[in-house]
Amino acid sequence: MSLKALLTGAAVAIAMAGTAQAQEVAVITPYLAQPGTQFYVDGFEARAGELGWTVNVIDTAGDVAAVISRIEDVVTQGVDAIVINVDPAQIGTGLSTAADAGIPVVGMDAGSDPLVAANVTSNGYAMAAETAVYLANRIGGAGKVVMFTFDPFPPVQVRGVIADAVFANFPDIEVVDRITPDVTDGGIADSRAQIEALLAANPEPGSIAGIWAGWDQPALGALQAIEAAGRSGEGIVITGIDANPQAREAIAAGARIVNDVTALTGDEDMALVVAESGAGVILMHMQGTPRTMQANPTYDDVVEDVKGYLHTRVDAAKAAGIQESAVAIDPGIGFGKTLAHNVALLARVREFCGDLPVVVGLSRKSFLGQLTGREVDDRLAAGLGALAHCIASGVQVMRVHDVAASRDAGRVAAVLGGRIPLEE
Repeated sequence: MSLKALLTGAAVAIAMAGTAQAQEVAVITPYLAQPGTQFYVDGFEARAGELGWTVNVIDTAGDVAAVISRIEDVVTQGVDAIVINVDPAQIGTGLSTAADAGIPVVGMDAGSDPLVAANVTSNGYAMAAETAVYLANRIGGAGKVVMFTFDPFPPVQVRGVIADAVFANFPDIEVVDRITPDVTDGGIADSRAQIEALLAANPEPGSIAGIWAGWDQPALGALQAIEAAGRSGEGIVITGIDANPQAREAIAAGARIVNDVTALTGDEDMALVVAESGAGVILMHMQGTPRTMQANPTYDDVVEDVKGYLHTRVDAAKAAGIQESAVAIDPGIGFGKTLAHNVALLARVREFCGDLPVVVGLSRKSFLGQLTGREVDDRLAAGLGALAHCIASGVQVMRVHDVAASRDAGRVAAVLGGRIPLEE
């Protein structure tokens, strides 16, 4: 169901909840600064306008406790209905005041409660699943991940549950910490402090692979901590939810390369965004989707099939206005491939090396464990062996966890293969 339909449903729920059709509605939220909240408040106002209702939007600017007094105020004013955007458990006194006055309360991204007539919520399941799967794929399904959750707020609590379930499907991903930050400022300051401490305790480059946040402020705090620690070059993947303006600015400021595991097929607007921004793009091959890719992947000839697919996607990128010089390709090791497929692609990886840069990510991946019997934290030697083969074959870019060791192995392979000169 679309968000527009959900908002319409909320409006209908308010009308149904009262003894007469609502005429004056108060919308009370501490989170109006959040783009997601703005979006559905705007939608609600639009639908209410069609019904001839008067809507008064009250923003308590992050102050949850103030929601109670604002409810008491609008009850005194005699509104016909109240819409809240906060966990009902935190404002029980206000809900009781409304109930005593016979005024229905409806939740928008709030939570279930006997004193709430209906709760209409965004699709936290989909948002959490998409961001968690994205992070898992970006880190190659292996590495240590930190999660930011906030169980007191039902929508974010649901997101955390879903993300936990997604990460549990990747045996080589370890959730090393599940943090509930102080959200006085939305979560930025405390999240930064928590990640600063975590980075200090894990100083080895690549020791933290990703950070998943159930909303944007912790993601921003994590980004600030990583930058302050001088560890931006490690490729720590950060995801957030809600399109907070600061997050969008951070992305706009830092997006120099778009790594698209769907090769620009997952979002119809992505090719245009890349073309207009002038960013580089990595086009990766994946059979199926992240949820289905390992369900019996099949090819006629895996190398030829992947090469053909990438060729068509490069043509599509160029047709969308992306310069060929901005494109790199990735055969997608582990993305919709069996052990035999991965081995075949790496054995013939030289065939992908030509006019475009080739990117390969294999560090700590499951196929290395299948080949060696090693657990995820004990696959460095296997990964370095595969990395040296790729460098000697002409691959230009390798995604790695263990930066120092990978740099040394790559340099030796490049010198021995004649790709870089020997400096005496």
